[in-house]
Amino acid sequence: MSDALSTEAGGFLLAIPGVADDFILFADGQWQTRPNGTARLSVYVQRASSIDRDFFIELLFSGRIDPGTAGYPPAGAPVTTMLPAAYAPIGPVDPQNFAYYTQVTGTMTGLRAYEGARIDVSNAGNVQIGMGANNKNVNSGLSADLTLTVVQAPAALNLAPTGVASLRIDFAQQLTSCATHVDSDPALRGNTDRLAFDLGGVADDYVFLPEGSLVEANDGTATLTAVFKRQSDYQDQWQLQLTLGQRVDPGDASYPPTGFPVQQLVPGAYATLGGAIDTDQWRYYTQVTGVLTGTGDNAGGEVQLTATDGVQVGVGAGQGNVFFGLYGDLQASLSQQPTANNLTLTGSAHLHASLATNCILPEPNVLTGDAQTVETVTGTRLQFTGTDLGFVELGAIGPNIFGTDERDWLSGFVRIVDHDTLQVSIPQGLPGAVYPLRFLNRTRASNQLSITLQEPTALTMQTEPDRTIGEDQHWITHAGTPAVPSIALVCVSFSTAPSVASGIVSLQIGNQFQSLLVVGAAPQDPVSNVSVVTLPNVSPVLHGTTIYSQTALLGQPSFPLLPSNVTTTTY
Repeated sequence: MSDALSTEAGGFLLAIPGVADDFILFADGQWQTRPNGTARLSVYVQRASSIDRDFFIELLFSGRIDPGTAGYPPAGAPVTTMLPAAYAPIGPVDPQNFAYYTQVTGTMTGLRAYEGARIDVSNAGNVQIGMGANNKNVNSGLSADLTLTVVQAPAALNLAPTGVASLRIDFAQQLTSCATHVDSDPALRGNTDRLAFDLGGVADDYVFLPEGSLVEANDGTATLTAVFKRQSDYQDQWQLQLTLGQRVDPGDASYPPTGFPVQQLVPGAYATLGGAIDTDQWRYYTQVTGVLTGTGDNAGGEVQLTATDGVQVGVGAGQGNVFFGLYGDLQASLSQQPTANNLTLTGSAHLHASLATNCILPEPNVLTGDAQTVETVTGTRLQFTGTDLGFVELGAIGPNIFGTDERDWLSGFVRIVDHDTLQVSIPQGLPGAVYPLRFLNRTRASNQLSITLQEPTALTMQTEPDRTIGEDQHWITHAGTPAVPSIALVCVSFSTAPSVASGIVSLQIGNQFQSLLVVGAAPQDPVSNVSVVTLPNVSPVLHGTTIYSQTALLGQPSFPLLPSNVTTTTY
C-alpha cells in the first residue's frame, strides 16, 4: 500500500500491462531467504475487481549482491521513485542498505477463470529489497520488474501481456488470513468432500460459520479463532480458540518435524511427481493447544485440544486441493459436558482450512421456495431450500438489501435454518411490483428468483411481534386498494375489550377508551400507499407486558374511522 511519500498508485501487488493492474494478495504469500544467496517467493494473487481471476506464482531469486560486496550496487540500481523527502538524509529510507537479486526465474499458474494458463517469468532488471525498496512506502519490501512469456493460454480467456509487469511487495510483520472450509478436488482427493472440522464420536460435518481467522506473528506464534456449526444441525455449535507455537520453517535444523508432511492427496498432486504442491515450502507449528467452547445445543460444554504432532500450513496443506491451507490432527478430551447433551468422544479431531485474505465461498443455489406472491405488508415468512445456503449473509429484493438481523423487521431479514434452508421476512411496505430476488454470501450471489409483491386489497396493519427495551417499534399500515388519501392513527392498549363510539369509530381494543392510547399518526405515502408510525426506544416500563395495536384510518369520508386488524406485541 502506498503512503504519502510514494509517486506510485497504491493497492496492487502485481500489475500486468494489457491484462490488469489490480492483482492483490489472495492467500498467504511466503518469502524465504536461503544461506546460499538465493530466495524463493510463493504467493497467490487475484484481481481485486474479478475475484475469480487468480494466479499461483512461484519465483526463484539468485545472484544476490549485498552492501559491501563486489559489484555493489549493480548497474541501474537503486531505483528510487518516491518523493525526495522519503530518502536519507531527510527521510528514513537509505538506498545504500538495499540488497539486490540479479536473476529471477519462475512460473505463474492460472487458477479459476485463468485455469490452464502457464506463464514463464524472468527479470527485466534488478530486484531490490529492503526498507522502502518497494517504492510504495517506508516498510520493508521488494520491487521487481518482470518479463512474462505466455507458454499456455487459459481455456476461456485471452491473456496477452503487452509490457513489463511490476511486482511490489510489502513484507508484513503479522499476517491475518481468513479461514474457511476446504472443498475437495475430486481429481486430487477422489471425492468432493467439504472438509473443516470433525470431532471423533460426535460429528464430521462441522463448517466455519462465519469464516475463522488465522493470525500469524513473526515470532513463530499464531492464533486461530473460529465458530463451527454442523451443516446438518445448526444448533450443534462450538467456538474454537487455538494457540500455535514453535514454528518450524524450511531451512531450520528440525525441518520437517517428525510426522510431517501429511500427504492425503493423490501422489501426482505433489512436486516430486510433477504436481503443483511443493511440501518443501510448508511451515509447521509443533506446539498446539486450544479449547472448544460449546454454544447452541452444546452450551456449557468444553473440549480441550492438543496436537498429535502439530499443524501444517502451505500450498495444498489443507488436504483437499491446491489452494493455500492448513491441516492438523488433534487430540480431543471432554473437560465439561454440555448442559443439555451427553457426548462421548472417540478418536481424534481433524482440522482443515483454506486460508486467504478474502475467503471464497461456494455459490448459494436456491432450488425451491414458497409461493412467490406475498402482500407488501405482511407477517408471513417465506421459506426456501437449496444448497450452500448456510453461508448467506444478505438478501436482495430488487435494489433493497437486507441482512440476517432478525430484530430488523421493518427492513426485512433472512434467517438461516440449516445449510440447505433459509427463511425470509420481506422488507415491509415496498411498492407492489414483480421483483428479482437473490441471496448473497461474502463473495457470491445465488441464482435469481422472481417474487411478486401484491398490495393488500383491505386495510392492513402490521408491527413487530416482540420488542426488547431500547429498540424502536414500527407500525406500518396499508389503506387497501383502491388507494385513497388517508392518515393512519395507531392505537394501543393492554385490553382486548372493545371501544365503540357510534358513527365515529369501532375498535376491538381499549376497554371503551379507558385503556386506549394513540401513539402516533402518519399520512399515506403516495408511491407505496403505506403509513409508518415509529415509537423510538421502547421504555423499560413495558418489560414483561403485552400490548394490542389497531389502526384507525382517517380517509374520505372522515367518519366513521375504518379499523384495521389487531396485532399483538410482547416486551
